[in-house]
Amino acid sequence: ENEIPFVLINDYRQNCFSIDNNPEPGMRQAFKYSAKMDHENIGFITGDMNYRNAIDRLNVFKKLTREFNIKNTIAEGDFSRTSGYRLAGWLLQSSASPTLIMTSSDRAAVGVLDYCREHNIQVPQELSIIGYDNLAPAIDLSPPLTTVDNPVTKSAFEAAGILIDLLENKISKPLAKWLDTGFVIRESSGICRVKE
Repeated sequence: ENEIPFVLINDYRQNCFSIDNNPEPGMRQAFKYSAKMDHENIGFITGDMNYRNAIDRLNVFKKLTREFNIKNTIAEGDFSRTSGYRLAGWLLQSSASPTLIMTSSDRAAVGVLDYCREHNIQVPQELSIIGYDNLAPAIDLSPPLTTVDNPVTKSAFEAAGILIDLLENKISKPLAKWLDTGFVIRESSGICRVKE
């Protein structure tokens, strides 16, 4: 309304300048890896479904489970460590207990690790865990977290470039830019040793 230029980061809207990540490349790599590790039953803890990122990540998860013919159970979370802890318990106590839990954020994955530590579940020997974001603390966890690499720093860099171009009148039509995610394998995941 005040004609102040802006760029959305990790979000997108029609007729707005924005920069966001495409969850499919990194999640596809995670699924290829999971299939190679013989995981046939994956639990997924979503983010807050009021956010586009959570919806996009869930939609990609559903698409990939169909494509890879993976059994799955979905639990609705909110990106938080607390929801990761709570929903890890729900997933692992269900009749179709997964051998791998993926989360929509690293924070939720930390909650899953907390649950496993408190309930003497060995990671990755008894349960593999894959997060999403590749935040700096992921490498310092015990065990270090396997995760989808969300290029957060690059997103901020690209958004600043778009904003500068906007301020210098180099661009005028709304631009939505997408960055590909990657995948980082660490010690929180491994081969499935639990036979259903």
